[in-house]
Amino acid sequence: MTRIATATALVALAALACSGLAGCAGSPEHPPTMPTVRDAIYDTSGPGHSRSVDKGSVGVALAGGGTKAAAYGMGVLAAISDANMYGEIDAISTVSGGGYAAFFLYSKVLLREDAREADKPQIRDFFADCIPHVYASVLPATAANRLCAPPSSMDAKMERFRFQQFVRCRQDVLENDCSHRAEGDDHGEYVNTGALVAASALTFVPNFVARTLFDWPVNLSPTRHAYMQGIGTTYGLYPRTARAAEPSADLSDRCDDAHFLNCDMRSGSARLNPRGLEFGDLKAHLKKPGAEPMPTWLINATASRSRSIFGWAREGRRDFGKYTLQMSPYLARSGLYGRIDRYAEYLDLLGATTAAAAFLDSNQTGIAQPWRMGLALAQHAFAFDWGVDIPNPNVGNGWRALHVALPLWPWPWTKPGSIPNLPFPTYFADGGLRQLGESAESGRRPDGRRNSAYIRLLDGGNNDDLGAYSLLEAGIRHVVIADHAQDGKGQMGDLCLLHNEVRLRMATKHLVVPGRESFAEFCAKDVAESECGDRACAREALGLPAEVAADPDAEAMKRGYPIKAWSHPVLLACVRDLRQPSNPDQPCQGEVDAWIYVVKPALDLHSFIEKYIDGHLVLEKARAVHFADKGETDLAGACDKANGSLCEVAAYVAALPFGKDEMSRRGPFPQHTTVGMTFASDGMTYGAYRELARWQAGVALRWIGKDRQALAAEAARQGAAPIPLVPLSR
Repeated sequence: MTRIATATALVALAALACSGLAGCAGSPEHPPTMPTVRDAIYDTSGPGHSRSVDKGSVGVALAGGGTKAAAYGMGVLAAISDANMYGEIDAISTVSGGGYAAFFLYSKVLLREDAREADKPQIRDFFADCIPHVYASVLPATAANRLCAPPSSMDAKMERFRFQQFVRCRQDVLENDCSHRAEGDDHGEYVNTGALVAASALTFVPNFVARTLFDWPVNLSPTRHAYMQGIGTTYGLYPRTARAAEPSADLSDRCDDAHFLNCDMRSGSARLNPRGLEFGDLKAHLKKPGAEPMPTWLINATASRSRSIFGWAREGRRDFGKYTLQMSPYLARSGLYGRIDRYAEYLDLLGATTAAAAFLDSNQTGIAQPWRMGLALAQHAFAFDWGVDIPNPNVGNGWRALHVALPLWPWPWTKPGSIPNLPFPTYFADGGLRQLGESAESGRRPDGRRNSAYIRLLDGGNNDDLGAYSLLEAGIRHVVIADHAQDGKGQMGDLCLLHNEVRLRMATKHLVVPGRESFAEFCAKDVAESECGDRACAREALGLPAEVAADPDAEAMKRGYPIKAWSHPVLLACVRDLRQPSNPDQPCQGEVDAWIYVVKPALDLHSFIEKYIDGHLVLEKARAVHFADKGETDLAGACDKANGSLCEVAAYVAALPFGKDEMSRRGPFPQHTTVGMTFASDGMTYGAYRELARWQAGVALRWIGKDRQALAAEAARQGAAPIPLVPLSR
């Protein structure tokens, strides 16, 4: 018998055996249901605080972008605390790095009851901070009382800043240290990365057995475990004292009850103790009668439609309504797979945050071919897979037992001199059998929900990197979007994808962004990333002119919005019904479905420097110049109470060397790369992004309280002076 015949017989015998298993031939774990995103946010069962969608409903979306997103997202959460608005916000929707910041917030809220401190910290205490002592030489004397003590002497006055000080010193999540040095002075990430690469090489054989010879739902990646450990210790540890943030080459030196509430030593390394940080713990807290009202946390991961080489060979496509898996304390669901009841058995809050931030995985779809296929093969072979598999509730347990039992066939070794047949992964035959059965039963093409015995969860940015679509789908009326993913060229890819997906998936709805020149036409450059992304579909569904839809990439990729000449600190947008009449000069006038407030790491850097900085010094009083955020002269200095968080931003801009001209200094700020900051960041860069977001989000939150006419007038004002599209600099 030939090997192909043997493999065929093997699959046939397995299918025959499976037909005798109740779980194989019978029903899946539960009949598939389709709860909505609204069900994931608003839980009305049992006692406790509950909400409902109304004209005042508010949601906050913290986008992906690794450590940079976490820093900026932390500033947004701090602004909410400054405005005392946590009780007014319905949901915080996070993706990837934005989830780091949310994990910080919710872990502290859940654990503070166990801390048994004399003065229980309030939410505002989690965001309290001082300005690094290294800025003493650039700040005016009036700001001296805002400076931190030197890192080596965390005295009593630093106790109230311990939460943020510890996050500052843990900015390199792939290391296990606590460092207050600047990025250029700290090279520990290279040593640590080398050790992780070596560890990955040692797992080649067991990874080959588990993930290639068979397809078992295990993750043996050393880099993933280091990544999750880094997120956990940086954002989840609860420091009891400011001494927890003193410089240290290894957290293991202070992983004890004197320094942390929840630090465990495992295998010689400091780890987060996950006790008290389960979805059930968060649900109990949110539903606790009399508890301080808190928003529902919605974690957005991509539920991959494929987890095999057959998917790697195809182009990745997005469908915000189908391929995003939303996880909340109340339920998990996706448009493709329906309700997933047992998600909390496989994921706690840290595990879900890590899965939604798994930006290295062979199943990632945000990369074009042929790079996607080549990168997927390399990541799979060398255990650089950071995603996680959970059981597909649409598939019975018997099918899963069959799947994990079937091998790669023929075996990868042969007799000397023989010609090997190409190996066939028989473990994907079970999916083919289910598809055949589904087609025969329904007479229709399978919808894909039963293709795989397991669902692969990975970085939410492979589908919706903003996390805003989930809030719009839930019907929330005011949505603050922190668009902090990498965008040094101002191409606005994530917001463009949201614009396109709203138009494609929400029938008659349209996202209007008056403050950007030709935004709808510009976003045609990204339409091919969406399912239904061919040019004919774009012309029909997006209402594009024929000449634009025919070749939207021709000029758009050569232009962008100037990140360092950002004239609107908050971009006001709206979602409206195309069937309602609108005025082009006042596009958000009248009835709108939702108001959108976009904040982004972008700055009118020329005006900022001219107003607040003289050489390498932050001015005590601002110069009398026009400043775009207010549209009028404002003499409050960067460190005055009126501006607050701008003080550290100004110090950061002033402190580092000049480039060839004043505008080129600060290097990439305010748009460092995602990988660059995740791989090697520092406390000063963290603080600059956090405080920039704190200022911008503070403006956005104040706008939420305005009436409809005032918001429409602001949208019209931005539309009259939009941020222009400019040629990209080489």
